Amino acid sequence: GGPFLFGAFSAADAMYAPVTSRFRTYGVDVAAFGDNGTAAAYCEAVMSLDHLRQWMAEGLAQMKERGQPY
Repeated sequence: GGPFLFGAFSAADAMYAPVTSRFRTYGVDVAAFGDNGTAAAYCEAVMSLDHLRQWMAEGLAQMKERGQPY
């Protein structure tokens, strides 16, 4: 009934948000592991959340303030 693990966004999705981020960062091709498109769509739904994008932007800003490379 929705793009997330239990339809609507829930705590389970919040717990898996870092995993979806790592899949993107490391370039994991979920299709190579048998995904029929469902996992890729889930990752995209999570990564497009405004709160996740804000969290990531704030993390990058903190790294920049500290002079840490990205």
